[in-house]
Amino acid sequence: MGLFLKRKNDLVLIGYTTADFGGDMDNLRSTSGYIFLYGGTCISWCSKKQDSVSLLTTEAEYKAAALTAQECVWL
Repeated sequence: MGLFLKRKNDLVLIGYTTADFGGDMDNLRSTSGYIFLYGGTCISWCSKKQDSVSLLTTEAEYKAAALTAQECVWL
C-alpha cells in the first residue's frame, strides 16, 4: 500500500470543501465534506454529519469550512 506521486506534478496541497444544508430528512442536520490532494493524489478526505442543526446555509458552509481548515492546519 502507498501513494502514487508522479514526478511531473507540482507537489502542491489543494483542498476542497462543501456542505449539504439540511440533507438528513430525519433530523435536518447538514453534512460536511472535504478532500485534500497533494501532487494530484488524494491524501485525506472526510464526509460526516454536523454535530448541530444549522439554521442557514451560510452557517452550514461555515461549519464545513472550519472542519476543513482544521484538517489543513494538521496536514
